[in-house]
Amino acid sequence: WWLLHNLSANLGIRYEMLGGPADLAEALDTAREALACEPPDSARLVLASGLATLLLDRYERDGSIDDLRSSIDVAQAAGSAGPREERAALMVTLATALQRYAERVNSPDRLEDAIGLLDGAGRLLGRRSPHLPACLGVLGQVYLTRFQLNGDPSDLLAARDAYARALRRDDPAVPRTALLRSGKGTIEVTLASLEVADFGFDSALADFEAAAKAGSANLRIRAFLLTNLAAGYQARHRRTGRQEDLEAGVSAYRDACQDALTYDLEVALNAALDWGDWAVSRASWAEASTAYVVAFEAAGRLWRHQAGRAEKEIWLGAARQLGEQAGLAAARAGQLDRAAVCMERGRAQLLTESLSLGRLDLA
Repeated sequence: WWLLHNLSANLGIRYEMLGGPADLAEALDTAREALACEPPDSARLVLASGLATLLLDRYERDGSIDDLRSSIDVAQAAGSAGPREERAALMVTLATALQRYAERVNSPDRLEDAIGLLDGAGRLLGRRSPHLPACLGVLGQVYLTRFQLNGDPSDLLAARDAYARALRRDDPAVPRTALLRSGKGTIEVTLASLEVADFGFDSALADFEAAAKAGSANLRIRAFLLTNLAAGYQARHRRTGRQEDLEAGVSAYRDACQDALTYDLEVALNAALDWGDWAVSRASWAEASTAYVVAFEAAGRLWRHQAGRAEKEIWLGAARQLGEQAGLAAARAGQLDRAAVCMERGRAQLLTESLSLGRLDLA
């Protein structure tokens, strides 16, 4: 089990660095083998945490809700016996999976569970632990998700505080720091847009730009960082109308979509939809049509990666109006053939999935 665990961990590291799907698949298989070798109770937390993290990685890549649920199940089944840091690491992994699940299926109760886990993990780690920034970063994301579901601005302030505390303790050289800075920028842009606090767009854009630069070599996180950067430029352009923000935002969205189609389909779908909607608001119809084509591609891949009816319906709901949006944009751009194809493709996809789900119950 120990050799298998080390092999799985190193394959996971190589996947983090290079983004190869074969490395991720082999890492998952090897992690399952390690857990099946009847390891001692003292090792189960480490092995379960590794497997749950790899399942989260595959969810981020392909959007399979089954992987997300499996990550939660593996972490919850591991028990709580073991050293403090290993217990805390598993709690952070479980909280991350709960946050992603709550975000995707609109389940606020899971967020309360995640906050409880993260509070407990923070107490186990202590203020001097090098692992505390990871815990605080997830806590910030949980509060941001709760704001998105409930709309309470106090959650935004709690999220910003968590990110700021994490950044004060983290090593600037690690990729996680880029994610933390980008998350902090998202909070500040949202606060500035709501005008609930004295936050400007400039400091948020500085965070986004620094994060995107620091994470530019990491293929797995680059698309996420570029999407946040694009959203920051978009927010400031809405406020100021600056042409340079428009050009920088469009460029960042285009690069983010290109990367995300390979490394993170959920990011690809969300980025393309946001980009397309922004282009529609500016009556930039050809640009909107380009963005929605990317959204179609991401949505189609996400649908294909789901095994069950409920999982397909989750992603169908996320892109339900896509055919109409894409068809309208293409028609207004004078691309009438593409408009017809988009309209029919949207209707055909929904009809195909409906017929398939009516015949099959794979659960």
